[in-house]
Amino acid sequence: MDFNANSKGNPYTGQDKIGENKFIINKVKILNHRWIIADFSDGEYWGEALIKYFVNDDETVSFETIQSLIYQK
Repeated sequence: MDFNANSKGNPYTGQDKIGENKFIINKVKILNHRWIIADFSDGEYWGEALIKYFVNDDETVSFETIQSLIYQK
């Protein structure tokens, strides 16, 4: 959620800006020990992203966007 402050939008949405507004993550749901589903929007378009996460040996967490989609209007 901290990446929502990025001027280009949250990189974990997997989407570039379409209009004037940037895509930000609204909510996340942790599915299990490996997968997250994130709901995102720019105020006009809405979508979801499937994110894979890892807990590293140094106890940091890494995220990787596997796939994202934007719903039709």
